[in-house]
Amino acid sequence: MKDFLVFEGISKSFGDISVVNDLNLTVNQGEVFSLLGPSGCGKTTLLRICAGLENPDRGRIILNGRDITALPATKRPVNTVFQNYALFPHMTIRKNIAFSLTVSRTDKRTIEREVDRVLDLFQITDQADKIPAELSGGQKQRVAIARAIINKPLLLLLDEPLAALDLKLRQKMLIELDNIHDEVGITFLYVTHDQGEAMSLSDHIAVMNGGKIEQTGTPVQIYESPKSSFTAAFIGDTNFLEGTVKSQSEDGKYSTLEINGLPDILCYNDQPRQEKDLVYLSVRPEKIRISRNGITPESGANVVQGIVEDLVYLGHQTKYWVRCGEWLLMAAVSHTHFMEDEKTVAKEDPLWLSWHGDDGFMLHKYREIDEAMLTNPDIEVENDVEPEAGT
Repeated sequence: MKDFLVFEGISKSFGDISVVNDLNLTVNQGEVFSLLGPSGCGKTTLLRICAGLENPDRGRIILNGRDITALPATKRPVNTVFQNYALFPHMTIRKNIAFSLTVSRTDKRTIEREVDRVLDLFQITDQADKIPAELSGGQKQRVAIARAIINKPLLLLLDEPLAALDLKLRQKMLIELDNIHDEVGITFLYVTHDQGEAMSLSDHIAVMNGGKIEQTGTPVQIYESPKSSFTAAFIGDTNFLEGTVKSQSEDGKYSTLEINGLPDILCYNDQPRQEKDLVYLSVRPEKIRISRNGITPESGANVVQGIVEDLVYLGHQTKYWVRCGEWLLMAAVSHTHFMEDEKTVAKEDPLWLSWHGDDGFMLHKYREIDEAMLTNPDIEVENDVEPEAGT
């Protein structure tokens, strides 16, 4: 069912600080939909508004065709899984999971049957009589999700649910979350600042910035065809080059860009462009090929020469930072065969870089807030601050 969850014109401020600004968003039934963005972008506040833990200043929320904006949290067919698990420390795992059914006065036999079902689903039957303090972080997370889905809500809200786990356990839990979603079929609205989590788990992603949505799409669309420089920079690594449109191909499919200090660069027109337009060209590092001995230009390929300024060997790949005139470009080369006997590239070595015109994309000059975040992604920008009351 499309339009299963709809946010219409949602705005929320804390004092003089606008945290969510006239936001519109649609989530389809049964999918995993992620709200992705940096700290303070408004994603957690939006989740809390959906849960009924915050009231919007304006706008409404439609869930499964019903306006739930004015419903108290306890009356919404929605459950939330928090980062800190929020388990009752004195209760056994079985009683934690059964809590919502017990409160709703479900009969004892049904409670036992449903608890046994989710214990088995989450593979924690052998932990049923323990208390939370006796469990690992991953096990606590399973219990928190089990407790949230036992009463079969229409929507499950997950607020940074894996943030407290170490990297390997987080990767394992992502697979388990995906399997759990397939088993239960409940719509997930997932909040995270971790692009890897969002990309690997989601059917659709909304990238948020400053209380607004920069772009919505599938993980492939978000990564391969970002619509703003903020999205391009926040999702993965990318190279930015500033230039102007010099000319257009006869068929209108490609632009030739004039970039200071580089030869003319060819780029596919994903949006209409005109000569003299100022644009930002973005090229992902993994799209760039490297050569120590020069590259023969192919049809549609761009070739630039530079000097290796730095490099980092990461095992599965090496990242190279190459100075090409005034531009420092990153190329990421995957290692698909044994390398120990190969002559490696070193600092100060000359290197040729190439990429096809189809592998770059042009963006309009980014806004001031984007420029600040690209320069220092940890800063707090005015109108991009989410106070404690909204976290």
